[in-house]
Amino acid sequence: MPSSSKVTRFDFHLVWPLVLSSTEGALRALNTEGSKWKNSLQETPQSEAYAVHHFLLPHVREILRPQHQFRRTDLDTILVDIDGETTVGLAVTAVELKIFESRIATFSFSARAMDAFDLRTVQLFSHRLRRSYAGYWNVDPKARNVPSTVTFISRDGHRQDIPIDIPPFLNPLKGSTPRLKDEILPYWTYLLAPLKHDPDFELINPDVGFINPHNEQIPCLRFIGLTDSTLSDDEHVSVGLAEPLEQHPKKFRDRFFALNTYDRWWALPRFTTRFFITGQAFTILAAADDHFSEFLSTHLRRQYLQLHILALIIRSGLELHRESLFRAGKRLDTQNLESEIDNIDKLLEAYLYFVRGNLVQKVSGQEQGQEIFERICRANQLPQLEKETAEMASKLRSHSETFYTKRTSETTIRLAIVGGLGMALGLVFGFWGMNFFQFEREELGVSLILWFFASVCVSLAFARIVAKYWRKINRRVLS
Repeated sequence: MPSSSKVTRFDFHLVWPLVLSSTEGALRALNTEGSKWKNSLQETPQSEAYAVHHFLLPHVREILRPQHQFRRTDLDTILVDIDGETTVGLAVTAVELKIFESRIATFSFSARAMDAFDLRTVQLFSHRLRRSYAGYWNVDPKARNVPSTVTFISRDGHRQDIPIDIPPFLNPLKGSTPRLKDEILPYWTYLLAPLKHDPDFELINPDVGFINPHNEQIPCLRFIGLTDSTLSDDEHVSVGLAEPLEQHPKKFRDRFFALNTYDRWWALPRFTTRFFITGQAFTILAAADDHFSEFLSTHLRRQYLQLHILALIIRSGLELHRESLFRAGKRLDTQNLESEIDNIDKLLEAYLYFVRGNLVQKVSGQEQGQEIFERICRANQLPQLEKETAEMASKLRSHSETFYTKRTSETTIRLAIVGGLGMALGLVFGFWGMNFFQFEREELGVSLILWFFASVCVSLAFARIVAKYWRKINRRVLS
């Protein structure tokens, strides 16, 4: 689908939520002498801090305040060969890694186009660069739907060419079946080093591992400044999805415009500004020569980026806890039930701590900021995810409560048995104790001793029968 529109202003931000295997291990690796990451927790520009301060409510700013923050300042330019023929060059403006509570981190990469491009090129660039894995593999085998080559040029002029030539399979052992490689694309490995992608936290050095809780498409935020407004509805949908330009069925278009656009400043035929909000991308489409464009581009980098990070923290945390609770529930049929219940209690405590500290509804005193955050949450399916995780936690809490109820009941039974036994023996010893010394010596014969032991045995037998049938009755009641 050709488009005559030229993109003269293109800002590109990737925000990748990660889950670290160990916060302490990651900090040790990032702070080593050879690391390209520099601690930047106290280096937030005053203008940016001021804008965020007046846009977000205090408790939201507290959630978004990272425990640790690192930046790479060595990169100047990124060149992306998107299809073997077209190379897109962008000036790198920021590369940051923020570490929050619960081992959640966000990696953000920001860049701005140095030249004007047609809309098709911008869409293809966005679609391919933001993939964490290859889209699919051909019979070559060669990764498809990804850039051909990514080149980073440092501020000192050093050039790092990274071809996308990873094979799809691990080398199999003799007689075994090849396994697919669950490996991120090499240019992300280069940027995130010394951290290493590890979906199972089973690296030789597990302290520096991280997992990708999302699918192969990394969330992105974009500002696209166009020379004209002659875009079709299909092009608008493709822009909103950050995918290559293509046609879409009318029903899909209508549903997309109803759910995924924010048209507060959009009024055709006068070309103004349109927001597209999906789970994959947040895009602002505006006229390149509009005086409002520079303001919106800055707003995207500061305020809207923070809203997106907040939503991704919530989403990643909920997904992490849902996965942990699910795995714990699958282990409930093991022999060591008490240990699993203790583990579930710890997981539930961690989940409640996360919910109390991070799940927020009201984020901004500004109407527009609140509306956009609600749409971001809906696009990321946070209400459904929150509901599913809460239901799973509730079911496991019921299992835990049932376990402790049964254990308390069994303890009560044992105490009742001991009490009944003590009562029976007390009566026996009480009777014989009162009368034992009343007997004359000649009366203390064998028969009297036999009667004593017989009464003791009858008491024990009675206690045993009571315990047996009481346990059966109690089990029927609990079941």
